[in-house]
Amino acid sequence: MKNLFKFNLIISVFVIFTLPLSAQNHDYTVDDGIRLIQANNYDSAIIILDKIIDKDSTNILALFWKAYALDFVNRDNEAINCYNKILSINPNHLPAIVYKCSVEKEIADDKFSNKCFKKAISIKPVDYLDYLSRGLAYYNLKNYQNALNDYNKAIELRPDFAYSYLLKSNVFLENNNYDSVLVCVDKLLNINPYYLRGYIYKGFIYTEKNQYDDALKFFKKALELNDTVSTLNYHIGYIYYNKSIYDTAIIFLNRELEINPKDVNSYFLISDIYLINNQLDSAMKIYEIILEIDSNNVWAYVAIGRLYHEKSQNDSAIIYYNKALAIDPHNVSPYIDKAISYAEMGEYDLALNEYKKAIKINPKFSQIYLNRGIFYGDYMNNYDKAIKDFNKVISLDSSNFFAYNFRGYCYASKGDMEKAINDLSKAIMLKPDYAEAYYNRALVHYTLDEYLLAINDCKKAIQYDSLNDSYYLLRGNINLDFNKADLAISDFNKAIELNPSNPINYLYRGAYYHYIEEYELAIENYLKVIELDSTNYLAYINLTDIYYAINDYDQALKYLNQIISMYPDIARSYFYRGTIFLNKGDYASAKRDFEKLLSLDPKGDYGKYAVEKLNLLKKLGY
Repeated sequence: MKNLFKFNLIISVFVIFTLPLSAQNHDYTVDDGIRLIQANNYDSAIIILDKIIDKDSTNILALFWKAYALDFVNRDNEAINCYNKILSINPNHLPAIVYKCSVEKEIADDKFSNKCFKKAISIKPVDYLDYLSRGLAYYNLKNYQNALNDYNKAIELRPDFAYSYLLKSNVFLENNNYDSVLVCVDKLLNINPYYLRGYIYKGFIYTEKNQYDDALKFFKKALELNDTVSTLNYHIGYIYYNKSIYDTAIIFLNRELEINPKDVNSYFLISDIYLINNQLDSAMKIYEIILEIDSNNVWAYVAIGRLYHEKSQNDSAIIYYNKALAIDPHNVSPYIDKAISYAEMGEYDLALNEYKKAIKINPKFSQIYLNRGIFYGDYMNNYDKAIKDFNKVISLDSSNFFAYNFRGYCYASKGDMEKAINDLSKAIMLKPDYAEAYYNRALVHYTLDEYLLAINDCKKAIQYDSLNDSYYLLRGNINLDFNKADLAISDFNKAIELNPSNPINYLYRGAYYHYIEEYELAIENYLKVIELDSTNYLAYINLTDIYYAINDYDQALKYLNQIISMYPDIARSYFYRGTIFLNKGDYASAKRDFEKLLSLDPKGDYGKYAVEKLNLLKKLGY
């Protein structure tokens, strides 16, 4: 029953109250035990209820609440014994039948049969507690309307019983009807302003609605009432995590771990913060702690695999994905992750095989098709197959903005700009702050020479993601191409500030200085590109262009020779080198380069140029 109401916490019935055992001289009542349960003091509640049961072993209410308290301290077998004792007295006692069934469901997990819940709904309720219990049976059978009907009947019979509103709110939670949940919880708190779970539910709802400040207010109110309750600090830490206030998040997550040292959710969230801060080794230590707590935690193995993937150690990543699959071979996520690693390793057939396995396990899981579509587009340039996969995603989930974005990108790559614009606009309609979709649509507008539209989309992309250097780079490049070089340089500088290890940023800044004929600054940037990426063709060819323009043929030849040794089949290189040899009077070398140029581009402009120069050389005797 501990996982029955979404949160692993207490169920309050009256006010939060702690009964000091040593200070009491009167006879204990069941209400005293209930108040201790509400205060999350289960062990003391059990002691008091035992005293009542010692005096009257047939006190069904004391036995029931004792069983309830035992369940919450994970003494499941003892709880079942208490419920059995009740049923030996009254075989049709609805609360005992339903709550015993709940404990057995926890123990049996996937092997559980709903027969006991089905038996419960066949029994006619007598009082409000019976209606609540039968409603709970319907709830477990996913017959939410009948559950709601019984909860409403319980409220009609006893409108001041706060717990009824809590159970009723669970039905609305199943349908994500958050406004109705809040109505129930407000009624609950009007009856009992100390009802801890009321504040927890409100915190949960406002978290789901992304109203984090309101959520914090209610979680902290619950924490004021009882700072030892499990999961409260986790929820507060989670909110600070979503607000990107990571230091505060870790403080609360560590407090959660003081209460519950084996809470893997808190550990996972801490590891996420380490990953965000690029503290990969610290994240790895957290995963190792999780595996010490639970050596069969599939997601810990997946997380370690992803960490190795982040380090570009895909062989090690695959080892851990396989460990995850050894535990749970029906989990599709490790198959998808393996496919991603195989793709990066150039093992395309193996990647496709992993996607095939995942689809066989869960053919309706849209993420598989989404990732495979990206693979077809990015790695194989097979845009038709990519589009087919994105169509499948949209058929399964028509609101999947990722699919529209990637399909739009594929249409653009195929040259179908109208469909590209339509899809990218649809992605933006579904997610108005989707920076990548604005960026991709800006690329399409740029390709169509729609300068203002491209610039506007770049502005939107930067508005929603101001830390992505690619967005500044594109806007700078658009301004440069449309003869607005003065606007371009600030964007290129910003791109380098955000990502100083990206050689493309220096390439475009070099192009800017190249454009305005500030050759020394252009050369400085192109050399930085080569420092970061020694195989970057454009950096070498642009250096060649500069040295050719200033008639420094020896330097131009130096870079051309490097280009041709790396890329022997690019016509432009032979165009430049052949021309330089011709200008230097090295006609034999010039002839070889122009012959190569003609073979690479026999019908194009380079080919025509080569024929012209070869005819000239022929007249010169070469």
